[in-house]
Amino acid sequence: MKGFVMTEREQEIIRSLLAPLGITEYDVVVYANSGYDLPESSYSGEISSFEGFIVTAEKIYSFWLDWVDGHYTLGQEEELWEEVELETILPEVTRTYIQQVQQRLRRSLP
Repeated sequence: MKGFVMTEREQEIIRSLLAPLGITEYDVVVYANSGYDLPESSYSGEISSFEGFIVTAEKIYSFWLDWVDGHYTLGQEEELWEEVELETILPEVTRTYIQQVQQRLRRSLP
């Protein structure tokens, strides 16, 4: 991760973790970058542990990309992966941005 922009590898990992959950149309809102590199990184910052939100047209999930027991995870093992309500997200600027992302995703639905 460079700043708050995901690398191609991080995007691939998240896509592979979401596909079995049936989540294919989404956007990722990065909330906090730990700065900690995860295993299988080819270079510093290629795969970082970070916190954010998976935003779909109808749902929002909080997650923490991490490495647990030899595999990548969105935080299911630590109960950091969960559906959240828009109204509970702080600060307000993040909530407003997520709301805009959801509106954009809804407009792109067939």
